[in-house]
Amino acid sequence: MRRTRLVPVALAGLALVASGCGQTDSREDVSFTGTQKQVADAIDSFSKAAKDEEPSRICRGMLAEALQTPDCKAQVQQAIDDTDQFAIDVRAVNVKGDTATAKVITGTGDAERTTTMTLVKEGTSWRISQFE
Repeated sequence: MRRTRLVPVALAGLALVASGCGQTDSREDVSFTGTQKQVADAIDSFSKAAKDEEPSRICRGMLAEALQTPDCKAQVQQAIDDTDQFAIDVRAVNVKGDTATAKVITGTGDAERTTTMTLVKEGTSWRISQFE
């Protein structure tokens, strides 16, 4: 898949993942430590940046390099505009080297969804690379 096609696919996931309800950090009953905590914190930061409508911050510091295209900011803003709530509940994190997957829950009641986010370590930061 070409780099320019990755962003719309990933941002479709942004709209899906960002459709949850409630607080932006609802991990009160799940404890993470070490690298797992770094991954969960990266997801929480992404959720907060989406809620605060900061597409530049998301593109520049939260998405993997492969997703950073010239029109990233506009695409992220469109995904934010299409979404009205941004809570993401991180339930499990699995780290293998420089790749991590996180099981996340969005929504409540009948609208609750479980999905997977994939992150990659670029430099010292964990960045979102895929939504499933």
